[in-house]
Amino acid sequence: EGTPYLNYTLPSTPASMLDVMTASLFNTDYKTAREVALNFEHRLAAVDIQMINLNAKFGGKDVYVKLTDLKMNFTNLKYDKAKIWMDYDMGMERTVAGNQNKSYTMSNSLTIAPTDLESGTLTIATTGNPLILIPQEVDATTQALKGTITFNLAYVDSNGNNITLNDAEVEPGAHTHDIDFEGDLAAKRKHIVQLTFTRDAVTVQIVPPSEWTDNDIDIEFD
Repeated sequence: EGTPYLNYTLPSTPASMLDVMTASLFNTDYKTAREVALNFEHRLAAVDIQMINLNAKFGGKDVYVKLTDLKMNFTNLKYDKAKIWMDYDMGMERTVAGNQNKSYTMSNSLTIAPTDLESGTLTIATTGNPLILIPQEVDATTQALKGTITFNLAYVDSNGNNITLNDAEVEPGAHTHDIDFEGDLAAKRKHIVQLTFTRDAVTVQIVPPSEWTDNDIDIEFD
C-alpha cells in the first residue's frame, strides 16, 4: 500500500555500476494540460578516484608509480541493498544484506606517469563508467564518506622495471590510507578521492563535489 519502492543491489565492480533514477507525478491534470509531467530524481552519489604522480626524474629517466591491488573500502556503507522510495521526500532505507563494509577493487595493476598539477590528473578507467555509485545516504547517523584505500606501491621506469629511489621517504610495498569526507553526499554529485604521490608523502584528499553527467540515460514514452 502507499508509495511504491524498489530494492537496488550495489554491484561489486566499478564497471557494473548503473545509476538509479526515480520519477513521480507532479502535474496530473491531463484533461486541462493534455500532458503528464514527471519529476526525475537521481538516487545515487558518485565517487571517482584520481591520481597525481609528482616524482619527476631519477638518473635522467621519468619515474612512474606502479600500483597493484588497489581497493577502496567504505566502512560506513553498511549494506549491499538500498530500499529506494519513489517519493522524494521519503528518502531511503536500508535492508540488511551481506557484510557490514563494502569493498571495491579498482584495478589489479595501474602505472601512473609523471605529471604535474597543471597537466591534470589520471582517472582510473574501467569498461564503461569508472564511477562508483553509492546511496546518497550512507548510514543512519551521518552522510560523511569514511573508509580506507589500500594498494601496493612500486617505483618503475617506462618499461616497467623497478627503480630504487634512495631519497624516497615513501617506501615501496603495502599502503593503507584513510578516506574521511565530512561533507554531505548529494545525489548527482561526483566526489573525487584524489591521491598525490611524491617521494616524501602520499596525500589523500576529497575534491569539492561537482555535478556529473549520466550519459547512459535513455527514456522514451509511447
